[in-house]
This record gives sequence, C-alpha cells and structure tokens, in this order.
Amino acid sequence: MNVSATAIAPETASAHAVGIWLANAPTGGAGNALNGYVTNSGALNVLASASGASDSYATATGIRTNSGVNNLTITNSGAINVDAITANGGNSTAYGIRATGNGTTRRPPGMC
Repeated sequence: MNVSATAIAPETASAHAVGIWLANAPTGGAGNALNGYVTNSGALNVLASASGASDSYATATGIRTNSGVNNLTITNSGAINVDAITANGGNSTAYGIRATGNGTTRRPPGMC
C-alpha cells in the first residue's frame, strides 16, 4: 500500500500522512481499549512532503494506534517504509509504529 501527502505553499506548508490508523474515542475523559490484531506481510510505504517558502512541517506514520488500554498485537513480516521530507530545514518526523493514549486508563488487576 502506498500513502502520500504533499503540501506546497507560498509561506507555511504542512503535510501529514498515515498508512494505517486505529483509534477508539474516549468516553467522558476515559480512554477506551483497542483489541485485536494487525498483520502486515506486504509493503507499507508512507511519504509526507512539505515545501513552504518560510516554514515546512512533515509527519509520516506507518501504523498508528490511539486509545486507552492497547491490547493490539501488531505483526510485521513485510516492510514499513516511512519518510518525512521538508524544504528549507523544516521539522520532519517519521514513525514506523506509534502508539499514543487518548484519555485516562486503569491498570488491569494484578499489574504493578
């Protein structure tokens, strides 16, 4: 799978690309769990490119999860290729796999 985002602007350009994004919205400030499996056995190519005359920002992510408790199993036997490119020395960030939280969570019973 190929995913790309390109931004060109006369002043500030910002590009954001994500190959696979799994999210579970919080309920009343509490994060909800993500459960299940993600399997990649092919090529996941993600590119974010930004070119602005004054400022450029690019963020690229192969697989992103955003939830409370994360019970996902991610298996990759393929390739996750992620590139973030900017002009004029702008900020660029690339993540292969990124897990983030979106609310308060509680430890499962028995966990320290």
